[in-house]
Amino acid sequence: MAEFKVVDRRRVTSIGVRPAPPKPGDLPSVSHKTIDGPLMKASRYFKEHLRRNEGSLKPELFWITVRGLLISGEQTYAAICVLVADRRPKTLPLQASILVRSLLEALGNLLALSEDPPKRSFLFGCDGYRSAFDECQRLKAGFGNVAKWKHWLAQSEQLLKVHATLLGLTAQQANDPAKHLPKRWPTPGGLLDKKKPMLSGTRLTAFKQLYDFWYSTLSGYAHQRLRALSAALITDDPSLQWSPGRIESNVVSEATLFLLCILSEVEVLGGFQPNVNLRVAWERMRPLDDMSETMVKVRYGKLLGI
Repeated sequence: MAEFKVVDRRRVTSIGVRPAPPKPGDLPSVSHKTIDGPLMKASRYFKEHLRRNEGSLKPELFWITVRGLLISGEQTYAAICVLVADRRPKTLPLQASILVRSLLEALGNLLALSEDPPKRSFLFGCDGYRSAFDECQRLKAGFGNVAKWKHWLAQSEQLLKVHATLLGLTAQQANDPAKHLPKRWPTPGGLLDKKKPMLSGTRLTAFKQLYDFWYSTLSGYAHQRLRALSAALITDDPSLQWSPGRIESNVVSEATLFLLCILSEVEVLGGFQPNVNLRVAWERMRPLDDMSETMVKVRYGKLLGI
């Protein structure tokens, strides 16, 4: 009697993949929804409060920037979750990790802004103005004589005027920012400058730990170094992974922690009532992620009373 190979094609999960049995040393599975639910409720709560209090929270420029960082952070977190979702035919943790780096930078910016809201928000805004001004100048030099670009370039110049008015720039500063606005907002490494860091106290301690632990690896992914290629290869072929799913889990854990830190800073800066969902998310993360527990001990335990 001839032997036939039988392939089991039963759809066990929503994407038709039979889950592999756990390997020795694997951690127990935890549903992402148990943390994502309260995390998103907390984020929406603070976002709505900032919207309602727009103009009344002072200094205004600082709170415009904080609101932007909060919305950007929430969107970045959401994009990370989409890239590593189980329902995808193939997850993309390498690309999600590049966004995790962006989320860590958002936290660093928020911490640095909080050290001196009036001065730091002005510096942050001026850095953005100079970048937009330089871009507009480059495009004018390259396409200023092209008819189809004229309307777009005119709109860009109008936006620069709005930006300059919001910052209260003088005509000299607005027309020659390279000369009159020479100081730039630093990179995350610059925030931790050994001689003159832009952070102090537990802000410095907390961000330095996160930076030292994650930033080099995340930058290697963003710059397409060897770590990025390795991550791409083992993601493309899950059979090469020692523990399938752990890479995606680590990415989401990092993103969750960074967003938790951002939300916690917003609550304290705004003097808002203690948010229950924020604390629920922290309590559910702490036993699952060692760095989350470290952040609670270093800064957020005392800050939030948890």
